[in-house]
Parts: sequence; C-alpha cells; structure tokens
Amino acid sequence: MRRNAMIRGAAGTLALLLLLSGCGGHEKTPPEPTPAPTQHLLIPEPEHSVPPTPEPTPEPTPTAPQDTVPPVISGMQNLTVEVGGTVSYRSGVSAVDDVDGDVPLSIDTSYVDLTAPGEYPVVYSAVDAAGNLTEEVVLLTVVEPEPTPAPDPVEDQVYARIDEILPTIINDSMTARQKAEAIFKYITNHVWYVSVQDDGWANAAFYALKNQKGDCYNYWALSKAMLTRAGVPTLDVERMGGNSDHYWLLVDVGDEAGWYHFDPCPHPEGHPITCCLLREDEVYAYSLKLNLYSTYYKNYYGWDIENCPVKVAGADLVSQVPQPTIPPAPPPTPTPEPTPEPEVPTEPETPTEPETPTEPEVPTEPETPTEPEVPTEPETPTEPEVPVEPETPTEPEVPTEPETPTEPETPTEPEAPVQTETPMEPETPTEPEAPVEPDTPTEPEAPVQTEAPMEPETPAEPEAPVEPEQPAEPEPPAEPGAGEGQDSP
Repeated sequence: MRRNAMIRGAAGTLALLLLLSGCGGHEKTPPEPTPAPTQHLLIPEPEHSVPPTPEPTPEPTPTAPQDTVPPVISGMQNLTVEVGGTVSYRSGVSAVDDVDGDVPLSIDTSYVDLTAPGEYPVVYSAVDAAGNLTEEVVLLTVVEPEPTPAPDPVEDQVYARIDEILPTIINDSMTARQKAEAIFKYITNHVWYVSVQDDGWANAAFYALKNQKGDCYNYWALSKAMLTRAGVPTLDVERMGGNSDHYWLLVDVGDEAGWYHFDPCPHPEGHPITCCLLREDEVYAYSLKLNLYSTYYKNYYGWDIENCPVKVAGADLVSQVPQPTIPPAPPPTPTPEPTPEPEVPTEPETPTEPETPTEPEVPTEPETPTEPEVPTEPETPTEPEVPVEPETPTEPEVPTEPETPTEPETPTEPEAPVQTETPMEPETPTEPEAPVEPDTPTEPEAPVQTEAPMEPETPAEPEAPVEPEQPAEPEPPAEPGAGEGQDSP
C-alpha cells in the first residue's frame, strides 16, 4: 500500500517540475491555480479470508402417509343354534390392522332372537386409529331342537362292550393324546379289513367288535365310539373329490396346534402310512403321492377343509408341501444273475439218473422175449394173471415134483376155477414174473379151459433159470399130452 503511495507522490513531483521549467523567455502568465492533490482512499485488501459458509436450510419433515386401509376381520362364519341355546360369537374371530395391529372388535347381536326359530344377522365391526371402518355380516340360524331319539339297543351294546375294553388299555392318568394312541393301537390289532355293508354307525361298530373285521366305515364307527367314550372330542370326515368313499376322524387331544387326523383303517398295499394324529400337511403329501400311482384312490385324504369349523394342525403348512414325482426305476441288475445260472449246469449232474439205464438190465426180462414165441397164445396171458395169487408161492417148491406128473392130478383143487375169472384182471402180461407164482397149481384150474394148455408154453419163460419153478404150470398136464410136452423142457 505504501509503495503505491510513494509512486503516486513521485509522479506528482515530476509533473510539477515540468511545469516550472516551461516559464523561461516567455511572458509571465499568471500561474494557474495548483490543483489540490487528489486524496486517494486506500482500502485495505482482505487477507485471504474464507467467506462464511451458509447454514444449511433444514429439510422439511416428511409427512406420514395417510392410513386409508381398514382393519381385516377374520374367523367369522355362519352359525346355527337350537332355540334357547347359547352362542359363542367371538370364538375364533379377530380384527387386525396393517398399521395398528390388533384392534377392538365390536359385535352387534341386536337383531337376534334365540327364543324363536329363524335367520338373524350378526354384524362384526372394527375401527383403526385413522378411523377406517370394517363391517362383516354373518347369519345366525335358530332352529327347533331335534327330538331325542329312542334308545338304540345296538348302541347300548356297543357302549357296554367298549366300557369293558377301555379299562384294559387306558387309565385316568393318561393324557388325551396317550388315550387316542392306545385306542388306535387296539383297533389296528383287533380288527381286520374286509368289505362289508352296514347301516348306521352303531351297527358298523357292533359288527367290528363282534366279528373283528370290517371296512373303513367300520373302522371309523368303532374309532368314534371308543374315543367318545374315552372323553376325546371327534369330528367326522368324509373323502371329497375322489373315485371311492372313505371315512375317518379329526380328534382334539388338547394341542394348541389344532385337531389331528385319526384313521386306523389299513391303507393301499405298497403305500403304508400310520395315520395316528397326523397333521394336515402330512396327509396332504400322502394324497399327492398316491395320486401318482392310482386313480381309484384319487384324493385319498381330500376333504372339505375350507368349511371345517375347527382349527386343523398343519393346515398352514400345506402350501409348503412339494409336488412328488415318481422315482426313476432302478437300473436293471439281472445281468449279474445270469452268472449264477451257469451253476445250474451242475444239475446236469442229475444225469446220474441216466444211471437208471440200469433198468435196461431189466432187459433180463427181454430174455423172456422167448415168450414172444408164446405171443401166439398171448390170449392165454389171462392165466399169468393167476400169478396174482402168488400167495401160495411156497408151492413152487412142488415144482421139484413136476417130474411126477401124477401130481398135476392134484389140480382137482382147480375146482375153484371160478377164480379163473380174476385172471382177466392181470391183463398186464408185463408181470410175466408172476410165472413163478403159477406154481399155485390151484389156479391151473384154468385147465378146465382146454385152451389153458396153450399157456403152458409160457414155461418158455422159465428159460430164465431163475424161474425153473414154472414147470409147475405143466400141472395143466392134467390135460394129457400137451402138459407133458411142456414139462420135458
């Protein structure tokens, strides 16, 4: 700043000197008035000062969105009550707002008259803090009480028998769940499945108790009777949307989760399941799986759950049940099996049976083919039938006496020729072995038939030295000549 001032001062002085030097040799002119020095106001420059930061303007506070959604009332349903009965209007009903949460629930029953049959509106309403109102209307039907039915003798018998059974399987110290499980076990162990036709639950339960068998209707009826008698609440359930009928129960064992499925009836073969206190999502998954394998059992545990008046355990988990798929068939493994089959060749060892060819040894009989010579007289084979009476084989010893053909005279015994008729049965000449039995000359009574002598030719069979006794047959020599000729051999 000072430097600038000095520079300005020097400039002013120089200008004054130049004015003064121009006055020589010229007329003096009045000096012009010297102008007053100009006053320069020096403004100090700011020393690099930082300009002040402006204060931020506060943002306006956001205004909360206006609540225009009313509360939601759920759980209400149409009701039915008998004249003079009581109604639990709030049971299972609630009101919830998306902002305020649970909100007070109001019920207007001013239109209801429980002393007269009819249909009456019941108005449920709820208001949230923003003043949003919700109203729902249901109908309450008041009906005349049903007449008390006359005692059913069958029902009395059913309960009497159940009262004898229950003390043996449950006791007062057991919980409702334990009692239900014990009853389920008893029924599955004492009733067998068979298709029957019964009219009414009492008759069905009685049939199951008496005969220890029945179909799903009998299992349902007996379960209902036993659980009711044991103090366990039940609700009847029937299949819906299937291709066949099925009945079971929902039971309340005091669980906050809700009621459970109870069905002791046997399930389709190959798809077992123990339906004792199962949740809704469990029976739903079973139904989906069974739908893949059978159309007859379609919707096995499908029922009208939307109109169920009670809370069912697992109903909220149904949406999480995955869709089942049929597992791929396992790869065939029969190839390794063929290897053991080679072992079967060991059976060829059975060729040992070929050893039976030893039977060909029987060909010894073929030796009898000598008999073929007799074939001319195969008609006489009837006498070989006499061998049927080999009981007297001891007489074959007599053959030694055949030399004394006189003995053949003994054929007088042949008086029993009547028996010769039986020889017809031995038509199976294959028993030529009997020739040994021919020793029983008694049967030679056949000699009465002169043709019999022709049979003596069968002695040719005696050619088997073993049967030398056959000579006894020559006894027929009673018929002269022919018999003797045969004996000579």
